[in-house]
Amino acid sequence: MGELKMRYTVVGVVGWLVGSAYLYGQFFGSAYEWHWIHFGISLGVNFHSFAILPSEQIWYDDTVVRVESGRAPGIHIGIISDVRLVPNVHLRFIPTVALSDHVLLYKTKQDTVHRVRIQSTYAWFPLFVVVRSEPMGREGRIRLLFSGGVLPYVDLLSNARARLTEGEVRVYAEDLGIFYGVGIEFLLETFTLGVKVQWYRGVRNLFVEDRASAYTRTLAGLWNKGFLISVHFE
Repeated sequence: MGELKMRYTVVGVVGWLVGSAYLYGQFFGSAYEWHWIHFGISLGVNFHSFAILPSEQIWYDDTVVRVESGRAPGIHIGIISDVRLVPNVHLRFIPTVALSDHVLLYKTKQDTVHRVRIQSTYAWFPLFVVVRSEPMGREGRIRLLFSGGVLPYVDLLSNARARLTEGEVRVYAEDLGIFYGVGIEFLLETFTLGVKVQWYRGVRNLFVEDRASAYTRTLAGLWNKGFLISVHFE
């Protein structure tokens, strides 16, 4: 119940901030094309998994024979801050709250599959550069986007310091990801609508080593991977 309450509280605060940003944008109108700075809203879905490094124990463990990562869906919401550096090149910062889960699948010697679920509520702080194409289409209202940067983040529900129980896997809270993506923008009369597809890969081994159970002693490393589909209103 505590984790669920925290999730709802975080989403409520971010929802209020996003609503304020939306009203700000409505008051000032579309500033994308003519102003050096503008704001917006980002909404989307994400899918997370782990890149897994098994330990040597897995070769002779009496329970687990293979570990795989499932892909679990989640949602995210953020506030866009965009600064134009030069024409068609922007610096973008999007503080975001993301609800997501990871699933580890353990195949046992009894030919069964044991699922371990790791819940996460992420606070993302992506900072990246966006390169925009020249306007395309019949009326010049479409642009292509290419982006890349870094994604520092913290897991607000990290269980790294919790006492491990049978069947649990602990992961560290802080990580840094390499972030890149592509997208398309539609320049409408009063706002810009963008659809973005992005990927990131964490650089830190998040696995908290523990030999307490077969589900932890057969692991040596877990690296976070994410795939995002976002809709931007700017």
